[in-house]
Amino acid sequence: MVSTLTQAEIFIALVVAAHAGVLAIRLCVSLYRAGALRGPWHERYAALQAGMQKAVSSAPDAASLAALLQQQNDRRELLCSALALAVKGGLIFLGVVSVVRLSMAYQERLDRHGELAAVVDVEATKLQGLQHRFDTLFTLGGDERLMDEQEQWIAPNRLRVIWR
Repeated sequence: MVSTLTQAEIFIALVVAAHAGVLAIRLCVSLYRAGALRGPWHERYAALQAGMQKAVSSAPDAASLAALLQQQNDRRELLCSALALAVKGGLIFLGVVSVVRLSMAYQERLDRHGELAAVVDVEATKLQGLQHRFDTLFTLGGDERLMDEQEQWIAPNRLRVIWR
């Protein structure tokens, strides 16, 4: 069954979707900080980082620290970009679903309009026929045509008898 959406309902749906996106981002960031979001790349990164720390002596130089910080920064940017892409995808999906529902409601309105237009056309043709008949009653000889159409009229020089 198709139902129409008001602007207020669409606005509420967008606000709820945005709120859900914010909560999803906050959850991902919390899980990341807690260490729960560890994928297969994490072990490789940890091994690489451990190898870099072994390669670097007890006093790391500025270049190795800068490279390590740059890698961490790139990883954070990649994660944030992926989350932003997921949120944008969700909002686009919500927009597409809303447009589809609105187009279905519009199609239903067009169908109803077509049905009502057909009924109006039928009634308009009936009205034109009745107007033509009414106009013929007020032309010359219209009273005779009316009398000919009416069979229940009493013929001239006859009496009507009403039984009780």
